[in-house]
Amino acid sequence: MAQSLLIGLGGTGSRVVNYVAHTLRENGKQINDGNGEIYCAVLDTNENDTEAILSSGTNIPVIGTSRNQPIRDYVREYMAHGIRDWCPESAAFYKSNMKNGAAEMRVKSRIAFMDCTKANGRLDALKNVINDMLIHNHDSEIRVMVVSSLSGGTGAGMFIQTALWLREHLANRTVNIRGIFLLPDIFVQTLPNIGDSASKRTRHYANAYAAIRELNALTVIRRDEMDITTEPIKLDELFDSKEILRIAEEKKKNKKNNSALDEDKEGGAPIYDTAFFIDYKDKRGSHLSSSLAYEQSVAQLIYMQLYSPMNDQMKSEEDNNFSHTTIRGVPVYGSCGAAKVVYSMKSVMEYSVLRAMQQSLTTGWTRIDDEIVALENIEKMRAKDNPDYEPQLFDKRIHYTQIFETKISVDKSEVGKNRFFAELRDDIYNESLTIDHKTGKINSKKSSKIKDFTDMLNQHVFDPQIATRFTWDGVKILDSKKFVKAKNTVETLREKVT
Repeated sequence: MAQSLLIGLGGTGSRVVNYVAHTLRENGKQINDGNGEIYCAVLDTNENDTEAILSSGTNIPVIGTSRNQPIRDYVREYMAHGIRDWCPESAAFYKSNMKNGAAEMRVKSRIAFMDCTKANGRLDALKNVINDMLIHNHDSEIRVMVVSSLSGGTGAGMFIQTALWLREHLANRTVNIRGIFLLPDIFVQTLPNIGDSASKRTRHYANAYAAIRELNALTVIRRDEMDITTEPIKLDELFDSKEILRIAEEKKKNKKNNSALDEDKEGGAPIYDTAFFIDYKDKRGSHLSSSLAYEQSVAQLIYMQLYSPMNDQMKSEEDNNFSHTTIRGVPVYGSCGAAKVVYSMKSVMEYSVLRAMQQSLTTGWTRIDDEIVALENIEKMRAKDNPDYEPQLFDKRIHYTQIFETKISVDKSEVGKNRFFAELRDDIYNESLTIDHKTGKINSKKSSKIKDFTDMLNQHVFDPQIATRFTWDGVKILDSKKFVKAKNTVETLREKVT
């Protein structure tokens, strides 16, 4: 299994990762256990969501991105980093405390993540997970999956920065970063506290729209598909369009000299290699019943993509499909889904028994019948081709016995497809081994278990001493020869003896 790192952002992403962790545990797989394969972590601004994950028992590292302080303190702390250029100025906003979560505001999540990248120790738990993964990496591809909704504030406000930060910390490795994002209609249509509020609906749609527009714009720039921008775009210290365009120009100048720059520096790597957006309805208008059902479905999709036995084949097929349908990074519409089949244990057992019986008959006993039928057909064909030919008639009882004896007489080293009959031979024959002391050769002598039994029975019944055994107080009560000739049964013998 390839190394994988699964990261959940915000409440939705955290719950999805938790579902995946439970599924992994049910299938005998452990996370973050130092074996170098499966790693998970979640980032969230809301303490309540964080506590829910910690108490679930999945042992997923939870990185709280917020501090217990008002927005005003963040603005003062990062004034020199240009926070006033994009942070809204509002007295009510400045008073709000980050510890209560992003409250459907992307800008709060952006502030929190920027604080994490600059404050010492805030992302240590995530760095530890990555470092442990890298220790076990042997130049193989690392598969990263980031899961979040784009509806609320936390995930939509940090999903781009998270991917950029991961690319920076995995710059010297082969990495494939995928994102799977839940769109706002899932929550607007299934959660009354959101769908019934016009202001909340507007915020959720605005969050997703802005998030996708930003992702598209930054991806176009990083892929060197935009020659100029009207004004520079900078995202904290993780993205700078002026620097990317400068490197792109340098690349073009150096191209004539066959010199190459690092792929990430030349802007070739996108934000996400692949992004999946999960919407409320499919093409036919069908939908699930709750946001929880969507989260669990996404968890199943992630499990199938990263951890199921077929994940390598799925990735290969996806890459082939995307390479044929994607033109210059333009998004394409598709669909995804997950399903499971639950078998009744009783039905499985009954099926297994019937299947074993069928296979035993097909590959065993009926093979002799089939061979006899084949011989009969050959004789019929010969008679059809030659009117003077007298077809051989088969007595099935005799031929069945002859063929059976032939099959069970095959040496064990030549068993092959006649293994069924070789095993039967062991059941119906006694084998005694003797050693020729002169040659050292081991000789095998087989005798029928049935014949051995009947011989022993006859020897016992017709033994001259049998009459003496069947006496009472010295009086003979049974003549064995007369007893057998009279066709008495074992029960009769038992009655007379007792």
